[in-house]
Amino acid sequence: MNTKDDEHDMQFIEEGRRMLAVQRFHVLEGVSSGNIHHHEELFTTCWSEVAELRNADEPDTGSIVLLPDYYSLDDLRRFTDIYVQRPLSWLGVDSCFEVATLQRESMAIRFLHKLSDIPDLPPKQQ
Repeated sequence: MNTKDDEHDMQFIEEGRRMLAVQRFHVLEGVSSGNIHHHEELFTTCWSEVAELRNADEPDTGSIVLLPDYYSLDDLRRFTDIYVQRPLSWLGVDSCFEVATLQRESMAIRFLHKLSDIPDLPPKQQ
């Protein structure tokens, strides 16, 4: 096994941990880029999730907001940066959250709260 395989394994494990941390799901059908009313609904949903995660204050938890009708990944990234990530930084709580804009089958914003590091395994005994 080479180093590149090890890096891919770690990425796979990290992404799996992130998927398992997601406990809340929202699907905002009909929300698309370019409509101010849709941005208001997305903004409200995102910040209600931030508040929910912060109030629960449990590590390794998360939420995902799915946007099946959103058509521009660049617009969603811009929205996430301007309306979520920057304000979290201004509020001084950005270190508690990992916020990512994703695109698989549909677009999404994922919120992870206090994601811990992978624990080190004890060395194998021979």
